[in-house]
Amino acid sequence: DSLTSHTADISFRVQNGILYQGLVPGLTLMTPNKYYIINANVVFDSLVIKPGTIIRSNSNVSIGINNYLKCIGTPDSMIIFTNNEDTDWAGINIINDNPIISYCIIDHASPQANVSVISGASEINNSIFRNCNGYFVLYEARTNVNKCYFSNNKPAFSVNYNNRSLFKNNIVVNNSTYINSRYYGMVMDGTSNITSFKNN
Repeated sequence: DSLTSHTADISFRVQNGILYQGLVPGLTLMTPNKYYIINANVVFDSLVIKPGTIIRSNSNVSIGINNYLKCIGTPDSMIIFTNNEDTDWAGINIINDNPIISYCIIDHASPQANVSVISGASEINNSIFRNCNGYFVLYEARTNVNKCYFSNNKPAFSVNYNNRSLFKNNIVVNNSTYINSRYYGMVMDGTSNITSFKNN
């Protein structure tokens, strides 16, 4: 729960929730009836998130997954990753095989990456990436990105090095393309030309 109080000179907010930071061993289950705050950088061994759950992360804080990730929402009960403060959080870093992200919203993630998939096979579908200042990064990955919506992000996504990913049936609108001599929007580096882009 969150409560904000104001006086003439002081404004403060009290939050009563489950805090995560550091290394979290074993399997962690998140459910929609709890109030979750990522207080500092955290690495979960394995993480399962149920539909309707909201995960709030503090400024510049990242969520890492070492082994197993299953985030499967539903069309009317999406899983939301968002900021807990007025500034961006540092996104999700996935270093494992076969994570699933489905019917999720990734909101207000930071300049590093909103989602980074490194050297693994994964499924990301029916999800929304919005208001982010970081790339959606696929690095040596085999990721199927299908029916996602990328909107109002400074960069949209980056595909890097030795990819065998498939990016299809997505909507990419109102994202920045070129700022301060840097490329944004859709960026492919290294040998990523083997990635397939279809019907976007």
